[in-house]
Amino acid sequence: MPYAKKTMNLQNESSKYNNEVVSRLSVLGQMLGSITHEINNPLTVILGTAKYFKMIIDKKEMNEELVLKGAEKIMEATNRVAKIIKTVKSFTRETSNEPLIPVKISDIFNEVNSFIGARVRNHGIQWQIESVDESVVVKGSAVDLNLALISLIMHCDECIKKKKDPKIHLSCISENHRVTLKILGTFDSPQSEKGIEANSVAELPAVELNSLVILREMALSVAEQIVVHHNGEFHLKKSKDEFLFLIHLPS
Repeated sequence: MPYAKKTMNLQNESSKYNNEVVSRLSVLGQMLGSITHEINNPLTVILGTAKYFKMIIDKKEMNEELVLKGAEKIMEATNRVAKIIKTVKSFTRETSNEPLIPVKISDIFNEVNSFIGARVRNHGIQWQIESVDESVVVKGSAVDLNLALISLIMHCDECIKKKKDPKIHLSCISENHRVTLKILGTFDSPQSEKGIEANSVAELPAVELNSLVILREMALSVAEQIVVHHNGEFHLKKSKDEFLFLIHLPS
């Protein structure tokens, strides 16, 4: 291979990698509100327990059973913070060369709920997530599938949070050797505005390139890249009163 052509290929690969990292980091930036909320809760538990320990020591009212319970609370809270930090760090690493391994969708949904549920509810959106049987498994990267779902939910959140009666529903269907992950965002709109149109990401209409729109498009791009890497399909159906994201993955 000629040197110039080899150099160009390396530059293209480097540019693609940098774009993927930038997209991931932009999505991570949008997640900060949820992350701080999830970290703040266990920190509040730790602080409250520490104050209680100080009080009973000062009063010399040591109760061994209560101290043990307090210590368990601190350990649980610390483990929760450590898990959040580990997950956040995993989102920033490049995973395209990692092997796809069996992943339980129930575990994915639990992680997604931990990260994005508080953010959605804080925006006044009704958040619904269906339970999934532990036997539902796909080959993939848990980190990437978490990130794909979180990216799409955040996109949906931003689009409907100022609408009337907004709802986001996360569910899963497993049939015919295929798993479909479904994110449905709905809201009330005048009857005259109803009507569905279907689009792939590439067919989405052009929109004003302000910072919020760019972040939304990056979230869609991250999700699409991950689904393609998992040999899956990604579709978006939208109307005047709903956003429906469908991710089809081989089981």
